[in-house]
Amino acid sequence: MKTFTHFAKGLRITLPAALLLLATSATVWGNTLTQFALNGNNAVCGCSENVEADFTALANGDLQVVLTNSIDTYVDRQILTGIQFRFAGSGNSAGTVTSQTPDGNTLYNITNSTGVLTRTSASLTAWSTQLDLSPYVTLTNLGVSGVHGGGEGILGSATSGAVNNLSQHDPLVLGAATFLLHGIAGVDASTIITGVNFNFGTALNDYVAGSVVNSIATSGLNAQSATPEPGTTALLTGGLLLFATGRLRRRRA
Repeated sequence: MKTFTHFAKGLRITLPAALLLLATSATVWGNTLTQFALNGNNAVCGCSENVEADFTALANGDLQVVLTNSIDTYVDRQILTGIQFRFAGSGNSAGTVTSQTPDGNTLYNITNSTGVLTRTSASLTAWSTQLDLSPYVTLTNLGVSGVHGGGEGILGSATSGAVNNLSQHDPLVLGAATFLLHGIAGVDASTIITGVNFNFGTALNDYVAGSVVNSIATSGLNAQSATPEPGTTALLTGGLLLFATGRLRRRRA
């Protein structure tokens, strides 16, 4: 009985922490991931496209964007050169691109006659954000009115054989690139991107609408709910009973 009483007294001290654990275990903290894709025929170039844009809204208000081009690229109208995206409250500010990283941290020059890619020492710097079609935010390597001419666009994950003068857009990203956007008003960890248009080639407004393929809210108080493990619930319930019994015995004594 002495051992039981001491245990109950100890539980009395730690019970608030246990209750707090039970209350907070229903919230999962993380980020919001939204994925868009364009699969099928692209009327802009009359060819098949397979591209994807993955958005991760971070707790500090930044937005990470991963753009992927997964087709063999033969003409410049197959080079991914931008996206427009929107979310609830978008259109007030474009923010800035604070980092832009190609897959493998490498850009390539391409040989038109063979499609062979050669690594370069160049850095990815041409991409920027702007507001040119409310309420969309535009992320592109073309600059205002296409002044950059398509350099540093994203090629498909592979090329084979001769290509149609793609070298005029050197250097190029192969496969995918990751961008970190900062200062876009209205973005927080619970932001979900609701629409995306993909741009191809060197014309600034050759956009094709994408379709959402995945949207996972895993952040903040809007996170997906997590049910406490049965063992955890049983342990806390048993602790409450022991605590109550101990207090009752003390009163009777």
